[in-house]
Amino acid sequence: MNKKILSLVLALVMVLGSFGFVSAQTGNQKVDWLIEEGLVLGDAGGYRLNDPIRRSEVAAMVARALDAESASELLKGIPSAFSDVPLSHWANGYINYSTSMQYVNGYPDGTFGPDRNISYAEIITILVRTTEAEVNTTGFTGEQWATPYIIEAIEQGITQGVTVPDSNYNAAATREKVFEMVYNTVMKRLMAEREVYKAIVVENERVGNLDENEVAVVILGEGTNSPEAELRFEKDDEVTLLLTSGMDPEMLLGKVVDVTIDKDDNLVGAVVDGSYDYYTGPFAAMD
Repeated sequence: MNKKILSLVLALVMVLGSFGFVSAQTGNQKVDWLIEEGLVLGDAGGYRLNDPIRRSEVAAMVARALDAESASELLKGIPSAFSDVPLSHWANGYINYSTSMQYVNGYPDGTFGPDRNISYAEIITILVRTTEAEVNTTGFTGEQWATPYIIEAIEQGITQGVTVPDSNYNAAATREKVFEMVYNTVMKRLMAEREVYKAIVVENERVGNLDENEVAVVILGEGTNSPEAELRFEKDDEVTLLLTSGMDPEMLLGKVVDVTIDKDDNLVGAVVDGSYDYYTGPFAAMD
C-alpha cells in the first residue's frame, strides 16, 4: 500500500478511535473492508459510526497523513494565529501545520473552532486537497463556498455511494460517512497504482525454477482496472509474481485467477475464477 495512503488511513485510526479490539463488523462493506485490513479499529464504545468528528482531530489527521509529526511538534510551541487556540491546546502544533499548508482553514472572524464538529463540506474539501487536484473556487462564497470541491469529489468518486442527509453539506459529518469517503479516496489511489488481469497460474516452486514465494502466470486478458491504471502486460505474456503473506502457491497452481499486482510485481490480490472446472490427480494420455 502506498505510504501516503497508509499514513492517511492510520492517521484516521489514531484520530477516530483507540487501538482496542472490537470483533463485531458494521454491515457497511466499505467500513468493514477498512476494519478487515486492520486500518480502522473501534474502542470501548464500538466504532461509534454515528458520532461527529472535531476539527482539531481532523487537523491532526492531516498532519499525520503527511508524515508531519516532527514539523507539528516543532510548531507546538508557536502561538496560534487563531484566538480560540491557546498555546496549551493539545492540537496547537497540528493546527499550525495544517493551516500553514492550507489543508485546513480557519474562519473569517479569526477563530479555528477546534472543538467544532467538522462538516461534510469541510471533510470533502480536505480529501480533495489530498489528491492535489486544482480547484477553481472563484465566485463561490457563503454557504456555497465548497461547491467546486464537492463537484470535484463527485467526479473523482470520493463521494461515491455516500449519501449526505438532505444534501446538507454544511451539517456535521458522521464517522461512518467519513470512513466511506476515506475508503473511496484510498481505493482510487490504490487501484491507480495497481493492475488487474485474468491469468492462469502455470508454475510454482514445485514444478518450476522459482522461489517458494513465487508463481508464474500467463496473462489471458485485462481485468477491471482504474482509468488511471497503467497496464504493462498483454495477452500471452508470462510474468513471475511475488506472493504476499497468506497466499498458498499450491492452491493457485493450474487455476484461472483474477490477479491484482503492484508495480513491483507483488501479487496483492488473487480471486480464483469459479466458472471453470478444476481437476486434480492422474490423467491418461489419449489421441
